[in-house]
Amino acid sequence: MADLIASLLFVPGGALLALLTFPQKRWGPEGPVGAHMITAPLALAVTVAFALGGLAGGLAQMGVPGWPTVAALPGTFVALVLLPLITSARRQVPWAQLGVAAALLGTAIVLWAPAAGAPRALACTGLGLVAAVAAAGYGMLLVFWVSTVNARVRAVADAREREAEFRSSQSQWQRDEWAKLPPNPELWQLIQFVGGFDDDLRRECHARIAALPDLEARMAALLGTGWAEHALRYLADVYPRSTAPLAAPLAALLLAECERWRSTLDHQGEPASWWANLAKFVEAAERVARDGGDVQRPMRAWAELLRGRRGLESLQQRAEQLARGA
Repeated sequence: MADLIASLLFVPGGALLALLTFPQKRWGPEGPVGAHMITAPLALAVTVAFALGGLAGGLAQMGVPGWPTVAALPGTFVALVLLPLITSARRQVPWAQLGVAAALLGTAIVLWAPAAGAPRALACTGLGLVAAVAAAGYGMLLVFWVSTVNARVRAVADAREREAEFRSSQSQWQRDEWAKLPPNPELWQLIQFVGGFDDDLRRECHARIAALPDLEARMAALLGTGWAEHALRYLADVYPRSTAPLAAPLAALLLAECERWRSTLDHQGEPASWWANLAKFVEAAERVARDGGDVQRPMRAWAELLRGRRGLESLQQRAEQLARGA
């Protein structure tokens, strides 16, 4: 029964694979789209037929161990899927054609040689032919894996190179702009450079801001202007004094920004994409709260704004804690 089922699978599947492997004209890759969807079912039929012949058919009855058959199955399937595509796409690739021919011939021997009374050595030869093709299939998988890894490595290297070029160009531009500042710049002019790419420029900027004698008053005024967002990261991470006196102007900014962001988030399918833009508001509020400032009211509004927004749960929880004064 196993031999009959195997033959019913092998004859049409093998015949069609042979037609695809020895085409009269090129049909890929500009031919059938998704050509692997054609070769895969045929390869599966032949592979299953080989499995039946090796595990339940004549080979098994001859006492040939089943493990070589099992070991060859995945590689055989891969080879029979890919080799016809290689032949068809590149037109007459001899080694690919030879591989398919060897697999089909080997399977035919495994299926029919025992029934015809052929010697055990011939049946094992058929098994060997299929095993050789399976090895080629495993080799193709290995080549594909190596090429995929190499492509990922190249992509990472290219991304790093682009980032380095971007940082270099931005650093130079920022240094040029820094050189244009007047001798006694305003805070709004300095605040643009607090996150500069160049380490020396950034340190010099922080030092000049910290040296301003009326820094607190200037910062409070800045929080009511269009430059306020530039100051938030500075307030959260760098501001050299207590931020508690800035609680009132920061609260006003937070309430205004809460309403502005509500419209954006209500019409945004992926709120999580705005996480970095929103985090600086919560982080500035956390710094002010640590210094003893009161930001509970604006944080209640932010907690309500962020509630139920997918991907923003952690920010919502932090805003909730600030709203409770925790």
